[in-house]
Amino acid sequence: LLSIGFKKQDITYIPISGLTGENLCERSKDPNLISWYGAESPCLLEILDQLRLPPRNYAKPLRASISEYCPKT
Repeated sequence: LLSIGFKKQDITYIPISGLTGENLCERSKDPNLISWYGAESPCLLEILDQLRLPPRNYAKPLRASISEYCPKT
């Protein structure tokens, strides 16, 4: 993240589980997680909503990943 322009103070580490959905869309209620992460700590969706993007140089080429291949039939 640092190499693409994010500042260290803008990087947030957040515990989540894609398998169980823990702490993804709403704050966790799991006592084991709350004990060290905190009951008022944000979930992933809250962090994404507050994300500040670095300025983009529009003079450079756009790079976008393609995640699905759809062959022509």
